[in-house]
Amino acid sequence: MVYYDSAGIEASPVLVVLWAVFVGFVFSTVGAAGGILSGVGHITLMGIGDANIIKVMNQFMVGTSSLVAIRSYIKMRRIVLLLGLSLGLGSVAGAVIGAVFSKTYLGGIERYKFYFGLMVLMIALKVLYETTPGFLKSRDRISRASVRYEKMMRMRGEAASVSGEFSYGVNTLEKSITRVRFIFCGEEFSFSPATTFAAGAIIAAFSAAIGVGGGFLYVPFMTSIIGLPMFIVAGTSAVAVIVAMITSILTYLQLGVRADWILLGLELIGVVAGSVLGPWASQFFKERWLKGFLGGVLLYIGARYTGPL
Repeated sequence: MVYYDSAGIEASPVLVVLWAVFVGFVFSTVGAAGGILSGVGHITLMGIGDANIIKVMNQFMVGTSSLVAIRSYIKMRRIVLLLGLSLGLGSVAGAVIGAVFSKTYLGGIERYKFYFGLMVLMIALKVLYETTPGFLKSRDRISRASVRYEKMMRMRGEAASVSGEFSYGVNTLEKSITRVRFIFCGEEFSFSPATTFAAGAIIAAFSAAIGVGGGFLYVPFMTSIIGLPMFIVAGTSAVAVIVAMITSILTYLQLGVRADWILLGLELIGVVAGSVLGPWASQFFKERWLKGFLGGVLLYIGARYTGPL
């Protein structure tokens, strides 16, 4: 056991690193829950009692995971870069507002845990609903793209196309201020940059307030509102998250919040390792499995911190 002075806790370095590997793996695989799992580790496993330190440490971990994962997803052509950037740019103002609000009104650990859990619980229920047969049946276009991607990965040797009929990666068709259109695995998708910019601001305000990356809100927004397959959401979420994280962390530091740098150094080692493994492993998971896993994790965490468990 090692005592970490700034955090005011004793913890095993091995446990710290292993938990961070898991956090990096989950976030880089599904594009969400990294900050939430970081928070669970800091609150429950390590017992940090300062809510503001927890927020900053969470966001450092998620930001690092995003940086590592983005490179892998770009190589796989599984990022809608313009979408990630529009969400990220919108997040700048929201992250500042959320951090200032949280530092002032959510500094107590018990109040922070309750609101942390409440938001997670709501998102968990929505994500799990999206794994039900009725919901999936209504998303035929998204399902076709996902099935094709899964088929392409099974074929392994057909990296460029399946039967020569379509490109497997993200290919932009049109980009303008009002509309961006692109193709993924033979299916066309689109979004409005103005809408995603506004969504980025709102999501960042909430996520900065509870000290997480915002992936657990970016992912449902992209899958449910825009209607994108999970396979291109994780990398796109990472792009948006890194912009929000930089803004939020700098704001918290400016407000006088400090991290435990020794503890954080160990966590970042684990996060990097998990974030390298996640994008590679996610190619071989079915979309429904990815959502089901994320929803189950979020449901447990939300119920734990709001009182039912």
